[in-house]
Amino acid sequence: WSAKKGPWETTITRRAKFFGVGEWGVSPVPPEGVIHKFWYDQELNGKVNQFYRNEVGRRFGRRVDLFPAVEKFLQDLNVHTIDSFQGRDMDKQTVMDEMSRLDFGMNIAKLLMSGNATRITEIVDWPLRPAEDYSQLFQRKTMGLSFSMTARDMAKFMDNLQSHEFYFSVDGLRVTYPYIGYPQEPQLEIQMLLTMAVFDESKVSAPAYIAGAGDDDLELEDMFDDEFEEYNFGPVKEPGVFSKAWKWFKNNYLFIN
Repeated sequence: WSAKKGPWETTITRRAKFFGVGEWGVSPVPPEGVIHKFWYDQELNGKVNQFYRNEVGRRFGRRVDLFPAVEKFLQDLNVHTIDSFQGRDMDKQTVMDEMSRLDFGMNIAKLLMSGNATRITEIVDWPLRPAEDYSQLFQRKTMGLSFSMTARDMAKFMDNLQSHEFYFSVDGLRVTYPYIGYPQEPQLEIQMLLTMAVFDESKVSAPAYIAGAGDDDLELEDMFDDEFEEYNFGPVKEPGVFSKAWKWFKNNYLFIN
């Protein structure tokens, strides 16, 4: 079985690149010899100021009402200022965890702004949680989003999520159209639970029924096709309720030229 374990792990690792977040959430490492809390305060303020000046300002200009204020933005991302650490220092891991949540949240904001969101109200961080299926090879990273978009841009945004370099899943969606009487392009108010799958490299090992089976009749082909290209996660599932509803909504109500 040991000869079969290598190709299994190699294939899973290669395909797992799709189930990741790339450079999103990558935190700078505090240098040696610094006081972590003071270094964190400087890094946090620098990154936030740069983000609001270069990204938020470019998209929304002086309309400060179209994006959360700094205090709310950080609070929704569960990113703390040094005021939360009064009387105690921060260790290196705490600093990196805080900066990681900040970086991830800013990238989600950039994703919405690149999709032409006309207003962003909330970007709320949910903690990582293990996926119960797929042998727990993945962790789920969910963000609660509240934003506005035109119907045309919403349709494009949803389609772009499906072709993105990362895996995205819309686990919840509420769309309202409160301005139906306005003589302009429809502005939708959207609440969304957007989930990414994060591959857990610590779980890359052959399953117990291979690693310890000792069964001469057990072949790697039982899990992969003839070219060892696809991991057998079970039968292909029918499209979910959300997928069917979105396809119907897009085909019947959203028109893209």
